[in-house]
Amino acid sequence: MATSEDFLGTLSGLELASMPYADLEQLLYDNQIYFHLLKDLLKNGVFNNQDEARLLLMIGIVDAPQSHTLLTEIFLDEEFGSEARFRTLMALKYSKNPLHEKLVDDIFAYSAQPLGGRNAELSHSSMMVLGIVVRNQMNSEFGRELSSRLATELKGSQNIQGKAALLSAIGNSGDSLHEQTVYSYLSDDSSILRERSAKALYHLPSENTLNMLSRSLVSEKEVGTQRAILKSMGPNPMNKAQIDQVYQFASNSEDSDTRKAAILALSMQKEHQVNVKPQLKSLVKKEKSEGNLRAVMRALYKNKK
Repeated sequence: MATSEDFLGTLSGLELASMPYADLEQLLYDNQIYFHLLKDLLKNGVFNNQDEARLLLMIGIVDAPQSHTLLTEIFLDEEFGSEARFRTLMALKYSKNPLHEKLVDDIFAYSAQPLGGRNAELSHSSMMVLGIVVRNQMNSEFGRELSSRLATELKGSQNIQGKAALLSAIGNSGDSLHEQTVYSYLSDDSSILRERSAKALYHLPSENTLNMLSRSLVSEKEVGTQRAILKSMGPNPMNKAQIDQVYQFASNSEDSDTRKAAILALSMQKEHQVNVKPQLKSLVKKEKSEGNLRAVMRALYKNKK
């Protein structure tokens, strides 16, 4: 549009939540030079809740440098409500172009502060989002550098919740270069970090990952971590010993959710052309949980011709 006033006037007069995505994206793309002016409008509540949600999402999808700047500034500004700040993070997930170095530095600096309550939760979410940004841009220099920085921050973090968020971030990145670093936390004294490590390894499937998970399952006693390990074994083609190991949990665990995690891991073997039908059929007779039994039946008969 000819002027910033034209753009802001038009935007604030539209029902953004009901606009076609393509139309709103084009409007924002054509006027990205004015994005810096939207911060005050958003802070002053010019847009209703639904319109704000749509606007922030589409700004992220535009994925321009001005998008990154506005979204990061709102996230870092504690005068905004936590819902708006969380929405900016969800919008940043769409970044397929590099973020400016200063923006990345500012996000890490904020996360390193001694925060509490909702601010701490948001800072942890920001790390997880950076992991997704890495995945989006893994083949670029920016993506590789950001991935390395996440691993460095993990090693230097002194806070259990911060470490947990960074483990999730590395998992979200899908960067197998850090699988050994993630795996090392499967033997940590903190059950929180062991469980988060196991969950992160779900996104880093490999023969090496599978073997590491299988070894850890032997000694792990905490139920939540057992479930996470079992689930993360699923995306990998298992050998007979590993199938038997998972089957023991599916068959004998007293915890229904643990049995379900094992059942789901076995069911994923179908994707790897690994035959686990005998194990699944035996569970039909043994499983007492209705939800778990449905999972077994889906694994056996879904897509069956």
